[in-house]
Amino acid sequence: MMALSYRQKQAILRVKNYMDASPLKRRSISELVTYSGLSKSLLTSGFRERYGETIHGYQNRKCILATEDLLRQGMLIKTVAITAGFKKQGNFTRTFTAVMGITPSQYQAENKPH
Repeated sequence: MMALSYRQKQAILRVKNYMDASPLKRRSISELVTYSGLSKSLLTSGFRERYGETIHGYQNRKCILATEDLLRQGMLIKTVAITAGFKKQGNFTRTFTAVMGITPSQYQAENKPH
């Protein structure tokens, strides 16, 4: 367990809020390092310590959760994948399934608008 200073904790919180503000936009680690003013190792280890998951895992989870409304609205899965920043639908499907426990098509079938 590392002892983070107040400034470091605030920088990590700013990064989390920055990602939360646009969950469908994937942020690179280098962009987040620049945004935070912290070193890569301090940002990544500090984020994991504070929030219990990696930056990559956090971004994936928030992104997938943000796609739920699009899928419920009946948007094509391929279009949802592109909107969420995935270059291939298969990568979106794998990530969605890892986060949600079901495939996007299963999710759509179970959450059709009435």
